[in-house]
Amino acid sequence: MELITIENKQYILGDYILNNALMYSKGVRSSRELVKKKNINEKKYIYARYVNNQWIKTEGKSIKFDKILIRYDYAKLITELQLIEDNNNNNNNNNVNPITIIEDTKIEEAPKILILEDSEKFKDNSGKILEIETRGDRNVESIYFKVKDIMIIFEIPNLIKTITDKRYDGFSEHIHYKYFNCIKIGEPVNTTNKKNIVKELYLTYEGILRVLFASLSPKIKKFIKWATETLFAIQIGTINHKHILVSNILGVNAQTIKEVFNTYANTITCIYLFTFGYAKDLRDSMNINDSINNDSIIAKFGFTNNLTRRTQEHIRTYGNIKNCDLKLKNYIYIDPQFLSNAENDIKYFFTVLNLKLNYENCNEIVIIPQNLLKIVSDKYNHIGKQYAGHIDELNIKIKDLENELLKEKYINELDKEKHKNEMKDKELEIEKCKNELEKEQHKNEILNYKIILLNNNIK
Repeated sequence: MELITIENKQYILGDYILNNALMYSKGVRSSRELVKKKNINEKKYIYARYVNNQWIKTEGKSIKFDKILIRYDYAKLITELQLIEDNNNNNNNNNVNPITIIEDTKIEEAPKILILEDSEKFKDNSGKILEIETRGDRNVESIYFKVKDIMIIFEIPNLIKTITDKRYDGFSEHIHYKYFNCIKIGEPVNTTNKKNIVKELYLTYEGILRVLFASLSPKIKKFIKWATETLFAIQIGTINHKHILVSNILGVNAQTIKEVFNTYANTITCIYLFTFGYAKDLRDSMNINDSINNDSIIAKFGFTNNLTRRTQEHIRTYGNIKNCDLKLKNYIYIDPQFLSNAENDIKYFFTVLNLKLNYENCNEIVIIPQNLLKIVSDKYNHIGKQYAGHIDELNIKIKDLENELLKEKYINELDKEKHKNEMKDKELEIEKCKNELEKEQHKNEILNYKIILLNNNIK
């Protein structure tokens, strides 16, 4: 790896990160795109051009010649690169030494890196993916998460000490954490060369949950909300909760939709989006190119004046494709008089995005990457509002009626309060009269007493 010094600051090529931090750079095609997607601060990178055997700082106007250089201190935070400050380095030394030489041969070799789809990764409550190096298998007993990644993402600088210090009663080796010998990324695979091996700490699945639910770090709060909602839905949520959890990504099962709509007397005019499943499951049966990401979703868009009938047709036509799990992801009501306009808009939308998949002469099947799902849903909603027609008028009438009801409710509440106040006034008036009566009775008693005294004196 080349360390580049410009204005007494050390940099590495952005392309080095692309080639050596595959998880960190997933979905990124260039260094410029990396800077944008990762929101790297402007102070942490520059543009530079290699001229006459030296790097010269530029303004970055030429995509071809001006390269992105990332500050070395920033690159060290990317745990995949496994970089470390070497106090013996000078500006002429272009090598970065490995972190630690391992002498303990009792530590196991690290299992292979597990490449997770975006839908399988940990997220915060806003849906932001948390990139944590994961190794092992998709099994609760044999999956491991890199501690250094967790430290950086959740800003828990003392996590390693908390986990391994025996004075803390809570974490047990092999139950909550485990050490592995890892081949240093970018080095030849040679387990006999100890300089290529680094000792790394990983959390088990039970361990990572213990850390995340016990930590007081404010960064973890966003994750906790997502995790608790997801775990609740899976474990003790209602059937509706579970349906929502699944349908958030792929939609609702087509057979379920058919059964529901069969009880509905009127036809439904709409634009729709049915999903078939993930590219990884349909790659062979639908001849999907290997360049398509495994977690991309295969779907069919369209329009109809009778969604019940169209659902039945799609079950017959596409339901027998191997590994196809037909679900209704989106359907938006359209005023029948505007259906052709809505059709043209949705066709143009998918054409512009270049998402279409050629499959058996059907030009309405598309491949939707995970990062475009929200954009697609937003587009459907936008078209629905644009062509709502009389449905929109009905919604306005409903809103007006709701406002009238609220107004009536408000008036009734005012009347109730007014009645309460009137009752209070009457109660006060009664209390006042009682007091006056008691005073009069007291006066009468005194007067009677005086009369008795006078009578006694006369006698």
